[in-house]
Amino acid sequence: MNRKRIWTKSYGDLLLKRAQGKIPEMESSKSTAEKIKKIVKKNDKILDVGCGMGNYYISMKKRINFNFEYVGIDVIEDYIRKAKLVFKNEKNVYFKKGDIFQIPFNKNSFDVVMCNNFLHNLPSIEKPLRELLRVTKRYLLIRTLVGTRSFRIQEVRNSSWSDSALIPVEKEFKSNGEPVEFNFFNIYSQSYLDGLIKKLSPNSKCRFSADTSFDPKAIIKSAKKDGKLANYTSIIGDYQVNGYILMPWTFIEIIK
Repeated sequence: MNRKRIWTKSYGDLLLKRAQGKIPEMESSKSTAEKIKKIVKKNDKILDVGCGMGNYYISMKKRINFNFEYVGIDVIEDYIRKAKLVFKNEKNVYFKKGDIFQIPFNKNSFDVVMCNNFLHNLPSIEKPLRELLRVTKRYLLIRTLVGTRSFRIQEVRNSSWSDSALIPVEKEFKSNGEPVEFNFFNIYSQSYLDGLIKKLSPNSKCRFSADTSFDPKAIIKSAKKDGKLANYTSIIGDYQVNGYILMPWTFIEIIK
């Protein structure tokens, strides 16, 4: 099963600029921080799984006016290395390389756990959900794509990407029809996710809510480079759109 995460260098550069505060916060980090603000308590330990370079920490710090401990893990070593440098002077902020399929912490290690904009990029989610629930003591927040039906989507990588992947467009598929390289971009139905969560954590309470609190102008502005849409993000109604795909971003809150 393909678990490789494929990102372009320009995406990593974008994350770094956000972590350094050189460009505005992501709209998703603002809405996530507002959710966390309502439930976090003084001196809580917060785990951010798939943390990138700590972009979500910046938004939480701006909105939470008491001390908390933040730990970010990501499978991409370069992200962790750069995050440690950016936040080296921050108290109670730590970064560690870690895989969501085997989170390197004990059961109930964190009061609050969050995993944002990540599950839809994985080939499967049952084991990751089990791991997220295992390390959560009180509250788990997930932001991912949730619809009325489930779709398995592969975004095929080729040399038309902004970083010019090494795969020529005419060779992006193997002879058997499989893509040479791709990112998952999956959408899961609420009924599937609800049933899976009840199976993995029968005593937990779960609620779903659409994340439509974004500023459309900010989304479009962040997607532009040299005045043109660089990452294909646009807006239709309450949905962000990537290429041809409507993105039903949804918060899943799990209270243990």
